[in-house]
Amino acid sequence: MSIPFTTRLPSSLAKSIEFLAKIKKSDKSTILRQLIERGLKEELTLVAIELLQKGEVTLWKAAEIANMSLWDFMEEIKKRKIIIYDQEDLEKDLDVLRRLR
Repeated sequence: MSIPFTTRLPSSLAKSIEFLAKIKKSDKSTILRQLIERGLKEELTLVAIELLQKGEVTLWKAAEIANMSLWDFMEEIKKRKIIIYDQEDLEKDLDVLRRLR
């Protein structure tokens, strides 16, 4: 379901959108929807990564925020070379291994 949404844009953005619509042989509404979808996807991914790095959400919740499957989100983190396994995690794992000996 689509909901009408109005906004004002600077003329430079409007010209760029018109240019893209012409080059892609599409209408301005379609171009705007595509741009918003891409921008929103990226912003949600950035927010999810930030919350994950701060320890405010789990990996699973971060993937949910980014509207991705857990595996896709893990691939995205890998692609961006983001490390979510830190020194503290390593020390906890080493403690567990020591106790298992």
